[in-house]
Amino acid sequence: MSKWFAASPAGPATCLPMILSAFSHHSPLHLGFNMFALHSFMGPVVQYLGQEQFLAVYLSSGVLTALASYAFKISMGSMSPSIGASGAILTIVGIFATLVPDAKLQLIFLPGFTFTASAAIKGMMCLDTVGMIAGWRMFDHAAHLSGVLYGIFWCHAGSRLLWDSRGTVVQAWHQFRTGQASTKRD
Repeated sequence: MSKWFAASPAGPATCLPMILSAFSHHSPLHLGFNMFALHSFMGPVVQYLGQEQFLAVYLSSGVLTALASYAFKISMGSMSPSIGASGAILTIVGIFATLVPDAKLQLIFLPGFTFTASAAIKGMMCLDTVGMIAGWRMFDHAAHLSGVLYGIFWCHAGSRLLWDSRGTVVQAWHQFRTGQASTKRD
């Protein structure tokens, strides 16, 4: 588990754990909180993006948030491992809050206290920025912050720049893999 499912820039394996760490958790409670959060936001995001794009964004955000975590840990001289899906989940939260900024949310621990999705991601971004500056280590603040930012980026430009041009990329990849030259027909 520590070799393949815990992301650390000093780990015995550094690439594959970037994605696999999003599928491992410290405890059943950690898994439960993450899956509750994912379930709460994924329905509307899957409806907006579609299943394929949702999966692509979710998996790529696991890698991207692990990379941000690596960069921050290296800059701070920390090599502690990270596990959990919270960076990828916060990408989904970032997408949701960008698409539906006026949606009313509440914390399970504070029933009756509501706030907008827009206020929630602003608060999370502030909290994670402070956490990074102050060196708090309870959460992977770099992964969280990069996840929210990736979600916002995906809504504003990522889908248009990356997803909408996937046909060209897939075709070029297929030609590269098979060794076929590009054939253009007029």
